[in-house]
Amino acid sequence: MKIGTKIKQQRKKKGLTQKELASILGLGGVTTVASWEQGLSNPPAKRIPAIADALDISVSELLGNDDAKPKNLVDLADAKVISIPILGTIACGKPIFSEENYEGHLNKVYFGDPPTGELFALTCQGDSMAPYILDGDKVIVRKQETVENGEIAAILINNEATLKTVKYVGDKTLLIPKNDAYDPLVLTPDNQNQVLGKVVSIIRDI
Repeated sequence: MKIGTKIKQQRKKKGLTQKELASILGLGGVTTVASWEQGLSNPPAKRIPAIADALDISVSELLGNDDAKPKNLVDLADAKVISIPILGTIACGKPIFSEENYEGHLNKVYFGDPPTGELFALTCQGDSMAPYILDGDKVIVRKQETVENGEIAAILINNEATLKTVKYVGDKTLLIPKNDAYDPLVLTPDNQNQVLGKVVSIIRDI
């Protein structure tokens, strides 16, 4: 099975649209995902682990045994392991107070170049970001003060932390859940809010 066919098959199995998968992977739009699925191009090697994570399958299952494996696929010997501090819990539901209690480190394997910048991990609680981020998942966050439209961010609102997709509409900033059972949050001048960082990876135990 071609890798693009596998991506399409598993994406539909998870109930994701091309746009939603592109958003999870941090792509600018659906064009790249559509190109993979149509067999017009193959994913670059550095994106293979993230695609597998997003589709809840192993790298080997994603690649299979066909000849469509990316020619630039890195060897396992090139894998890089980085240690990331776990700093507490963040809400995927109603905002909860986030005590930055150090909970240890997790080791994350990256094929190719790992994310740059100051990284930390948070344990997710709640289901407002389901099915993309589930209760108990860990997210790796790159510390930064701003995020682009459509990116998933950890945000502190009145000393309560939450995880949402950021959307800018005019002069308003909306925090959008993935789960339709939850309403968007609107940031106002009355809110004391701070972007803690951008989600760059999701880790799920299966």
